[in-house]
Amino acid sequence: MNPPPFILPVGLDLDLSDGKLSLTYAGDVQLDTLWGRKIGSIIVGGDLILRCDETVTGVLKAGGKLILTGKVDADTVQAREVHIGKQEVHCRSISATEKIVVGPANLQVDILIAPEIVLDPKATGRVRIVESRNDPGPTKLRGGYTLKEFTEEYGDPSAFLAERGVTPLPGAVDHRTSTPPARPRSPVPVPHRNARRTPAPAQPRQSLTPKAAPTLPSVQRAVPPPTKPAPHPIYTEPTEEPTGPRPLIPPAYMAPRPKDPEPEPEVLELDEPSEAPTEEAHFHPQLEEALVSLFSSYDEGAHPEALSPLREWIGGRRYERLRRELAELWYDVLEFHRQRNTPPPRRVAHGFNLIHHLVNVT
Repeated sequence: MNPPPFILPVGLDLDLSDGKLSLTYAGDVQLDTLWGRKIGSIIVGGDLILRCDETVTGVLKAGGKLILTGKVDADTVQAREVHIGKQEVHCRSISATEKIVVGPANLQVDILIAPEIVLDPKATGRVRIVESRNDPGPTKLRGGYTLKEFTEEYGDPSAFLAERGVTPLPGAVDHRTSTPPARPRSPVPVPHRNARRTPAPAQPRQSLTPKAAPTLPSVQRAVPPPTKPAPHPIYTEPTEEPTGPRPLIPPAYMAPRPKDPEPEPEVLELDEPSEAPTEEAHFHPQLEEALVSLFSSYDEGAHPEALSPLREWIGGRRYERLRRELAELWYDVLEFHRQRNTPPPRRVAHGFNLIHHLVNVT
């Protein structure tokens, strides 16, 4: 079979100087080889498909889809859509005007930014910032700050973004001049045992000074009883007793653990017998994936101590104890971050909610 003809179209700008390949073209481009050269830059107006045995380097820009296979050690990647499979990717930034799709890859990237980001649960590595309008879901990636969280911890991100050739998503808050809007209160009530009663409306103080003698016999006015102090604004008494499993909706970041309004009488309780492991539930693999996602949200050895019991209870299939004490562990995690003046990673809140759903609803 004769090989296909090699055609260089009109409008193709090809530069092979300095041992690098640089290419500019207004249409679609597919490269199956780099001829042993590193990439300086490839800029195309249509789709760009790279299926090379060599390591992909340099600056990659496409007006359409950009599909990468093989090892990537690039500077910046930009396109309308970026698709990454099961591969190793080192890059300063990956951005898209519509969507980024990442398979079970190993990533070492400073920032992923697009209106929609889809991450495979088996994706590993470290991505410092993941900024999108959707929830990418739980993964094994470390880092994963949103741009807002990064700003709260490190300050103005303008220089960081400019060095990597990216800008905030259209319509996003300008973190240099604007204050992000307050986090809306969740419409779902917090667990009942941590709620506090809403006080009665404040009543005006009545004077106890006797008035001039009226024509009719005066009536003694009762002094209104003292009202209880206003509770924390986050916790209110549910209007009705909750039914079914109590939702584990994380309160606002850094919220202190609520205290019971009144001390309860001390009750002598017998030691609780140890719970014997039960048969492995059908949702156990999902619990293990959520556990891995929680621990991977922190650097090694820097996770809250409250996560350690989760490993023991999930590994030992102690679902009943997990159901009873998960809320307490969540408040311990909040306290851990409050003391360090840092917000919990978004994937930690997602992981706790997933575990709560699995052991109470599934």
